[in-house]
Amino acid sequence: MFYFKRGNIFGENDQTKRKVIPMKEHLLELLDYHFWATRKILEHLAKLPSHVYQETLISVFPSISHVVKHLFDVDQTWYSRLNGDYQRADHDLDSIPNALTAFDILHNEIAGYVRTHDAQSVVHYRNSKGEEFANRLEEIVHHLVNHGTYHRGNIAAMLRQLGQTGVSTDYIIYLREAAGK
Repeated sequence: MFYFKRGNIFGENDQTKRKVIPMKEHLLELLDYHFWATRKILEHLAKLPSHVYQETLISVFPSISHVVKHLFDVDQTWYSRLNGDYQRADHDLDSIPNALTAFDILHNEIAGYVRTHDAQSVVHYRNSKGEEFANRLEEIVHHLVNHGTYHRGNIAAMLRQLGQTGVSTDYIIYLREAAGK
């Protein structure tokens, strides 16, 4: 993973002013946030009683493990749309350690792709209904990150429903941790 490798993103003496960064770095930072937040929620889940991950409840998804599988599937789907050479694979996400490993591998591949491609490049793809679309790489990255944030929110709500505590995966928390604050 490449959490926080870009270095201190704040000015030398002024934490209120961020340096202007190129679009590619911004996209990598957003992806890094997505990867960090996904790992953070999985690591939090690993500390809870083991039944919580698989427990059935009435919600948007039937269990937290189903949300995790959905997040992985969507990340994998978007990466396969970006990189036509990527071969989707089935992963056993029924355990948190397996999910952590699968996400780490996939997220490293996604980051490598984004690092080596122009943020303005247009990606042509078909959605799950077979309809053709085209979006810039930067738009797809924003969508991927936003989608992950939405479903980590589902997990937080499901944890509360199960009487468990959540963990903050807010972008601002990521930025503070990245800056060492």
